[in-house]
Amino acid sequence: MAPPSEADAVQGAPKDAMEPALAAAGMNAEWTRLFKELTHGLNTGVVVWEGGHPLWRGETDIQTVLSALLEK
Repeated sequence: MAPPSEADAVQGAPKDAMEPALAAAGMNAEWTRLFKELTHGLNTGVVVWEGGHPLWRGETDIQTVLSALLEK
């Protein structure tokens, strides 16, 4: 895999551009507002990972998932 270059740089957009862009993609006004609010919360640290919950990566079969969920 090639290292990142300047062409790969992420470009930000004004937060006010998010709602019109999502609406243009077909999202309704309420969802665009909620998505903008969620993104703002993530970017400012208001919405954070709680921790203390299991985090599974890789392949997990359905029996393992269901067993864990049904124990609670």
